[in-house]
Amino acid sequence: MVMKKYFIIAALFMLAACGQKSATQSQSQDSVQTADESKYISSDLQLFDLYGNVDSVTFDYETTHFDEKGKVCTANVAIERDEQGRIVKYEFGSIETVGDMWYEDQYSYNESGVVVKKIHSSIFSSQTITYSYDEAGHVKQSIAEVAAEGEVWKEEQNYTLLEFDDHGNWTKRKVEAPEEDASIEERQIYYRN
Repeated sequence: MVMKKYFIIAALFMLAACGQKSATQSQSQDSVQTADESKYISSDLQLFDLYGNVDSVTFDYETTHFDEKGKVCTANVAIERDEQGRIVKYEFGSIETVGDMWYEDQYSYNESGVVVKKIHSSIFSSQTITYSYDEAGHVKQSIAEVAAEGEVWKEEQNYTLLEFDDHGNWTKRKVEAPEEDASIEERQIYYRN
């Protein structure tokens, strides 16, 4: 119940940072979808695998807002950028403001500007995640080395994109991991008019 309360408080902070607009319709696809728009508006949108004039995206109980130029403008987030303007560190809140919901992500990019590694730190664990991509530029696999409670293990996840919206952004994907049941992840994307 305490965790849910923190999520609600964090969501309210995020809604105050930018406006929320209407979501687009999703459509099922049998094959890999490429974006209707030829490139990302910003490196921030590329980091989140989003095309178009995105206002916000809600995924895994977290809403991230973007300004008119496609830069993250979510409240309670500290961002560090490299010389190309890409996010290299993304920190949600502080232990004092969000308690055990605090986390920090650090990103490493390849020469093409694509994220190849993320180090995710939270109060509960640390993860080093590497990514591989399909021919359309969507994440197809992640392999994480997780350290928590004095133990270290690897987690592999494979992604199959199932639905896309009218802008070419995925809205639903299947996640498969060895020795686990497949799960479905969904995200809600809002656009500026």
